[in-house]
This record gives sequence, C-alpha cells and structure tokens, in this order.
Amino acid sequence: MSESFFVSAPGKVILFGEHSVVHGKAAIAAAVSLRSYLLVSSTPATGVPKVTLNFADVHLQHSWDIASLPWSSVTSKDPLIVPHNLEPVLTAALEPHFADFVSSPFKHAAAYAFLYLFLHLASPSSASLDITYTLRSTLPIGAGLGSSASISVAIAAGLLLQNTHITPPTPTKDRGTELKLIDAWSFIGEKCIHGTPSGVDNAVASSGGAVVFQRSLSSPTTPPAITNITTFPALPLLLTNTRVARRTAELVAGVGKLTGALPDVAGPIHEAIHGISEKATTLLLSPPSQQEFVEELSQLVRINHALLDALGVSHPALENVRRLSSEFDVGETKLTGAGGGGCAITLLKHDVQEDKLRALEERLRGEGFEMYEVTLGGSGVGVLRESGVEEAQFLGAEGRDGVEDLVGRGRAWEFWTQ
Repeated sequence: MSESFFVSAPGKVILFGEHSVVHGKAAIAAAVSLRSYLLVSSTPATGVPKVTLNFADVHLQHSWDIASLPWSSVTSKDPLIVPHNLEPVLTAALEPHFADFVSSPFKHAAAYAFLYLFLHLASPSSASLDITYTLRSTLPIGAGLGSSASISVAIAAGLLLQNTHITPPTPTKDRGTELKLIDAWSFIGEKCIHGTPSGVDNAVASSGGAVVFQRSLSSPTTPPAITNITTFPALPLLLTNTRVARRTAELVAGVGKLTGALPDVAGPIHEAIHGISEKATTLLLSPPSQQEFVEELSQLVRINHALLDALGVSHPALENVRRLSSEFDVGETKLTGAGGGGCAITLLKHDVQEDKLRALEERLRGEGFEMYEVTLGGSGVGVLRESGVEEAQFLGAEGRDGVEDLVGRGRAWEFWTQ
C-alpha cells in the first residue's frame, strides 16, 4: 500500500425484529450510509518510533512508543488465524498503556480495541516508522447505530491492509476470504469494547447490505446464525435521533418480564414480529419492482412499530416522530434498536414530495431532534487508495457533510465483497 490511504465502514440500523431477537426470533439489520473514515499514514521515524491514534470526535489523541508495547504477551502470532477469545495475559499487559483514559469509558474502550488489534496485526518491525491512525465518524456516537462496530471494522481493515495481510479489492478476484478476515478481527475489537457482542453490527459494517440473524435459545453461548443479504436495494431513509437517552438493559428486562408474566399475550407478539422478519427476508432476497418493494416494506415497518409499542418500548418522542411523518405524508416510521428514546427510522415513499420532506425536517428540528437523510443498504468496508488528502485537511473538515464532501462522495472507493 501507499504511505497513506483511507478505509471506511458503515453504521447500521435494526430494520425488523428488535427485542424479539432476544427471545429466539429472527431480526434484520441493514447498513446505513453514515460511515466511519480512518486515515492510515506512516513516515520514517525522526526519533523514537511511535504509533498515534487520533479520534478527534471524542477528543482522543495519544501516542505510544512502538517498541515499548507488550509484544511478548501476544499469544496468537498468525494474523490469518483469528482467536475466538481475548487473551487475558495480553489484556493485563495492555492496561498500563491506556491507564490515562480510565475516567473516560469510551476513550478507554477505543484505546484498548486499537492497541489489541495493533499488537496482533502489526509487528515490532513497525518500529522504524511513525504511524498515525486518524479517525472521523459521521455516525452519532452511542445512538444505537453501530458506531463502535463501524470503527472496529475500519481499524481492522486498515491494520490488515497496511501490514499486507490482505490486498485491496479487485473486480477480477473473489475477496470473500479477506472480507471474512476483516469481519473476524473487527469482532475481536468489539469484544474489547463490549465484552460479549452479538457479532451482528460488525457483520453489517463489513459486508454492507443487510443481515438476518437469530439466536439459539437452547445454546445461549452459540453465536447467532447470520445470513448476509447482498441483494438489498439501496433505499432512501430519514433517520431521526430524538436525543432521548436509552436505557437498553432496563428495556430488554422489561420485555422479558412482560413475556414471562403474560406468555400467552406477549408470545404471539414475538411470533408476529418473527413473521415480519421472515416476510421481509423473502422480499429482500427477491425484490419486486422498486415501488412495490417500498410499499410492502412500509407496511411491515408500520406493523412492527405497533407491536414494539405493545411490548412497551416506545416513547413519547418516538411517537411524535411517527405522528409527524404520517401527518406530512412522507413514509412509515418505526423505532430502531432498544427504543425508549434513541432513534427512529422513516422509510420514505417512492414518490415522496421534496417540499413535504423539508417541512417535516424543519418541524422535527423545532422539536429538538437531529435528522439524517441516509441510504439504507449500500456498501460495506472499502478502501480509498489515492486521495491527496492530508491529515490536517481531514481533521479540519467541518461536520458530517464536510467529511463526506472531502473523502466520501464522488471518490474512487473500492469495496471488498463476498
């Protein structure tokens, strides 16, 4: 690879099946066009060689002496063989290297994931270079949109590519093996951040499109069954962040309590949500015409939200978004993720009127909400090999649109595919 390049990976939304997936039912997650971007750059070291992580969006900038990192504590030496679990000896050896971030859980987790992957995918021979990883994300952090998985996938891909464990995608060669390697290492990064992630978020961020996933209740330690849907047609979506803090654990526990207390009532709701996911899967695997596809999917969006509301996980702010999107006749809306606040998605009508959409956005903005016009589905992890963009330019880009205009839209991105 050249001395500098970009990698990028998308965020995700839960399209159908949230909460019921905890009870063994199918759910569908899909990529959105909000992405994380990582600039990987290296120069000959002028002093003690260092590796630097610069995550401007969370005010994290730190450098480590490459030679002083605990290379001898790495048990898994082959980057092409991904371990199933984190290595306790390495985790303990790394603790002093991100002790400065103990008071900031997110910075601590980001530094941990980065260093853990760096030690497995780089090598002590990197100690002849100063290496910088500069990260910007257009995803809101902590909004349930898979920001950590997007970042983990970008870091894994950047490290694998820089250290020649994988090669850039080409149209003439099947890159499925390399995509699986990116996904597997990003899952390790997710374990550093979350402890016991499902693997769904990084699967979507790696492959793009959509995935169907389902847990095994009979074997809770077994990873969920994940099926990639790469035929997902790109669809326009309005994503609304209500900015109401979510209490995911409490909401999941509440649905569990309701399901246990009223199994004859809540059980059929979960079955109905499972049916929605199955119907949506059929549509996604063999999409009809765009108009018919959007209309059928919109019906499922409306019904799924109503069922989630019946389970008690909606919120007045989410209902307000839903009411206004209906009032302005732009499409059907549902909560996405845990509910109780957080984000709502509006699947826009195939013939949505621009003036109505702008009027809705103005009204939602007046309610204190944050909106993103995004594409549902779309590409997974990719590389931009020649950009001409320096770190200072990248850091100076203002907001989401500034980052997208600089390194996203219209650029010659290449994407790994199945």
